Amino acid sequence: MSLASRSLSLVVVESLTSVVVVLFAILGNTVLLVALCRKPRTKNSTLVMVGALALVDLLTVITTAPLFVLSLVTEKLTSNNFGCMLTGFLAHSLPKASILVMTLTAINRYYCVLKPDEYKRLFNFHRTIYYNVSAWIFATSEVLAVVVLGQAKIFYIPPLATCIMTFPNRHLQIAYTLY
Repeated sequence: MSLASRSLSLVVVESLTSVVVVLFAILGNTVLLVALCRKPRTKNSTLVMVGALALVDLLTVITTAPLFVLSLVTEKLTSNNFGCMLTGFLAHSLPKASILVMTLTAINRYYCVLKPDEYKRLFNFHRTIYYNVSAWIFATSEVLAVVVLGQAKIFYIPPLATCIMTFPNRHLQIAYTLY
């Protein structure tokens, strides 16, 4: 189904639902980040991980959702090519950062519960921030490298109402996904 072939009622329902989800995501993640920043005793590695995940989610919603919602409403791309490329880049790199932060959180919890002596050495406040920054750099550089090297291009895909990365052949797509 293309965006243009939707009925008016479907456009309204999809658009309103998307706006509500976006607003709740912005509100929930903002409240969490404010709460974490207001309490000085929250400077521990576990809450740094929670804050990093909330920040990734907030950035994802703020940067990619506007184009998505506008595309649902107008039934076409509402941005120029640069806006589409930036949105597509962020739509691929920020979820990767989110997955890496969740993985770091799982590792953090493993050491906290099963190896408390090593946990204190590996996961102090500053080191945890370093781990998170490294995860973000890896996630963004991976997507950037594939696009800059010409292995993939970012295009607007009307049925998805967003800009995504596409590969010239199936083998490259499979290799990238496996990586």
